[in-house]
Amino acid sequence: MPDMLKRLDIIAFGYSGTVYKALDVEHDRIVALKCISVDGCKEQFIIAREIQLLRKYSCSPYIVNFLSAALLDGELCLSMEFMDGGSLDRYKKLPISVLIPAAISIICGLHYLWTHNVIHRDIKPSNILVNTRGDVKISDFGISKQLEQSVARSFVGTNVYMAPERMQGNSYRICSDIWSFGLTICELAIGKFPLIMSTCKNASASMEFIFDKNFDIMDSFDVEHLPTDFMDVLRNCIVVDEARRWKHEDLLDCPFFRLNIPVDLRPIAQFVNAALV
Repeated sequence: MPDMLKRLDIIAFGYSGTVYKALDVEHDRIVALKCISVDGCKEQFIIAREIQLLRKYSCSPYIVNFLSAALLDGELCLSMEFMDGGSLDRYKKLPISVLIPAAISIICGLHYLWTHNVIHRDIKPSNILVNTRGDVKISDFGISKQLEQSVARSFVGTNVYMAPERMQGNSYRICSDIWSFGLTICELAIGKFPLIMSTCKNASASMEFIFDKNFDIMDSFDVEHLPTDFMDVLRNCIVVDEARRWKHEDLLDCPFFRLNIPVDLRPIAQFVNAALV
């Protein structure tokens, strides 16, 4: 490990590597350090692509900022902006005052990626990070892939958030990210994964049930506390038939988005700071 980066605590770990809270000695700042074991030419190619994407597309205020990369003893270390509020999954159900600007921020981040021909492929609450300033940013898009005519055919993603067409082995398009976005903001609104049916033993069984039915997400939970324009987003994003699902342009043109731009970060900052006390 280079002396300029000192690991402090483990933030998270998984198939894609371990993430540490670390001290960037040279710049006297706390960073997030993602460390990945690199073994073989294929993995090195994937990592090179990930770094290319991070360098190219992390300059948006809605995307976690990439700082630097180093390779040492077969381990690649990616230094990234540290989001001191962690991921949104830790907060469970968000109050409306926080949910609305958080959802708008996610739309802005996805819009930035999509307009640069990148699909994320793993949108979920644990990949949405927040800080005490109220910024909400998308992370882990390095596993994404630049689009080839807006279509990609690899299986990367957390199954329970994966769109029906992907679960069935069909091509992944931007509309598949939109399904995952809908599930993500729905989970943040109700405090639990929205597709688990009481008659099914687990999330996978619930999804099989849903994909075989003309499913209406509004029938699965109490939505009385949610704004009408927010429910309209859910109803049009979490649609099994991708042909009827909202497109990128629909998200940007809907009343929910247009009426809540620019994003007011103050409610998010107040909420996160209070939660971390």
